Amino acid sequence: MVTNHKRIIRVSLFLFSAAVCSLTVAAQPAQNSRRGSTPATRTNKLLARSDKEAALQLLSRLRAIRDCWIDPYAMLPAEYPNDNSEIAFYGCGEYALRLAEARAAVDDAVEINNPAIRREATAAIGVFNDLDVLRQFFNRNLLSSLTKNTSVSEIYPIVHKYKINYSQDKTTKAEIFRQIMPRRRVHVDRLAGLISDAPADSNPTLTAEQALAANDDLTWTRATRDMAYEWYLRWYPRGRHAAEARQSIARTDTLIPSIAAAEKGTHELNYISLSSI
Repeated sequence: MVTNHKRIIRVSLFLFSAAVCSLTVAAQPAQNSRRGSTPATRTNKLLARSDKEAALQLLSRLRAIRDCWIDPYAMLPAEYPNDNSEIAFYGCGEYALRLAEARAAVDDAVEINNPAIRREATAAIGVFNDLDVLRQFFNRNLLSSLTKNTSVSEIYPIVHKYKINYSQDKTTKAEIFRQIMPRRRVHVDRLAGLISDAPADSNPTLTAEQALAANDDLTWTRATRDMAYEWYLRWYPRGRHAAEARQSIARTDTLIPSIAAAEKGTHELNYISLSSI
C-alpha cells in the first residue's frame, strides 16, 4: 500500500512538472511575439502616415481642378450679357496644368492602402475628364453663346452617364453645364470625408438655398451697376432685393420726367434769351 501510494505521488509530480514545462514553452512564443510587435506597430503607423500625406496631396490637386470650373450660381443669369461663351465656366489661367496635376495624383493614389479613397479619386477624375471632353467639344467655336443650342446626340454618352434632362435633340450648352457642374463636387467632398483632419474647404459646396441666394446677390450687384432693375426682377421677381429694385424703378420713373422738364425749361429759357438779342 505504501509502495502504491509513493508511485501515485511520483506520477502526480511528473504530470505536474510536465504541465509546467508545457506552459513555459507556450508562453515563450507569446512573449517573443510581444517583444517583436513594437517594430511592426511602428511600421504600420509609418505606412498610415504616408497614406495620409498622399491622400492630402490628392485632395489638394482635386480641389484645385474643381475650382478651375465655375459653379452656375457664380454666373449671371442667361441672356445678360448674351455673348458669354462656355469659357466662362472655367476661370483659372492654369487649367491645363491643374488637370494634369490632378490626373497624376489619381494615378499615384494606387499606392494608398485605402480602397475607398482610391475609388472616390477615380470617380472624381472621371467627372473632370468628361468635363474636359465637353470643353473641347464646345470650344470648337470660342465665340459660341452659352444660349446657343447643341445636339444632344453628339454628346449622348455624357448626357446618359450624368442623366442630363432634355426633351429633344437640341438643348442649350448652358443647360448641360448647369446640370453637370454640381457633380464635380460629389466625389471630392466624399474623399475629404475619408481623410481625418482634412483642411477646411475654402470653396465649400453650398446647399440649394445658399446657391440661390448667392446668385440673387450676384445678379443684384450687376443690376445696380448697370441700373438694370427690370432685368433683375425678370429673374428674381420675389428675390432678396426685389423691393429695392421696385423702389429704384419708381425713383427712376419720377426722376426722368423731372430731368426732361428741367432740360425743356432750360431750352426755352435759352430760346427766349436768344430771341431778345
